[in-house]
Amino acid sequence: MSIPQISEFTIRRHANAKSFQQGEAYYEAGAVNAVAQRGDLLQADVAGSQATPDHVNVSFDRSGFSVSCTCDYDLEGWCKHVVATMLVCARNSENIQQRPTLEQLLNRLDYIQTQRLLQELVTEYLPLIDTIERHVNWMTNPDDKQTTTKFMRRSTIDPIPFRGQVRQILRDTVRYFEEGYEEAPIADKLLSVVQTAVDFSERGQGENAIAILEAITSTCVENWDDVAEYGAENDQIVGQLNNAWCEAILTAELTPEEKVDIQINLEAWQDEWNADFGIVMEVLRQGWDYPPLVQVLQGNITERGAWEEDVPDYADDLALIRLKILERQERYQEYLYLAEAEGQTQQYLTMLGRLGRVEEAIEGT
Repeated sequence: MSIPQISEFTIRRHANAKSFQQGEAYYEAGAVNAVAQRGDLLQADVAGSQATPDHVNVSFDRSGFSVSCTCDYDLEGWCKHVVATMLVCARNSENIQQRPTLEQLLNRLDYIQTQRLLQELVTEYLPLIDTIERHVNWMTNPDDKQTTTKFMRRSTIDPIPFRGQVRQILRDTVRYFEEGYEEAPIADKLLSVVQTAVDFSERGQGENAIAILEAITSTCVENWDDVAEYGAENDQIVGQLNNAWCEAILTAELTPEEKVDIQINLEAWQDEWNADFGIVMEVLRQGWDYPPLVQVLQGNITERGAWEEDVPDYADDLALIRLKILERQERYQEYLYLAEAEGQTQQYLTMLGRLGRVEEAIEGT
């Protein structure tokens, strides 16, 4: 698959002025190394101020690009490393190495060679056997296979690069600690990967967001012991994953079978990782059809707000996620009903002001 044409105007549109300037400087300094294309995935290492290069992944199809980077950039638009990589595509695409895809590589091997390859990989990286076991169980269980296949047909994103990105972050974290650093930027780097999923949700692509979050969560669970030995805690990343999962689920249109499949995975992950995905479980249960929520969105507001039982501690977090989605979908009156019912006064007044209903906003202050 050839790389879609990309102009410098497009690159500028996706990055702020500072990131573009820094990325262009990186490009001109020859900091973009090992640029390779494997099918619809472009990968590059970009040398910068850190001891190790940052790794950029660019997935592309006819609808556009999806980018990620291992750096801790958390501002608007593409980071300087992505900009530098995309400038290679725009200015020097002939220098991009064409490498075989995984499918093409495996097609070169017969059955015995494929088995030998897996055995050698497991010998080199022992935790891989747990991943293989889980996937073998899924592939050989007809019910699980049917559910997974149904969901993956509606997801257009390849989760493999995100698994690799998370694994690399965890490896880098171990190296940081082994080199004597007391802290490592593990949380910031993982949160930047989670933000990629959030970006898909914000574009209305909840199924793709879920595919990415499955890759992030499962890879963290499988490899967390490596960093836990050095005292790394998962509280911050679990909190962000909870929010991202909720937004993705409420954005996607999931079948009951898909919801059950996600719930089973989350229950297993939280047990293995000592994490709490309770808010996500509740979102899977409620969706948008939860009777008290439906009543609120119709303007029938009671003292309990959008809850039929005791209000949980995460009620405010869930309300803000729902409000974000309602605003994105331009369901402004329902936004106001929910904000009022859940006591989100600032959001309620701000929306009234945006809608030009200033007198109502003044009366509410």
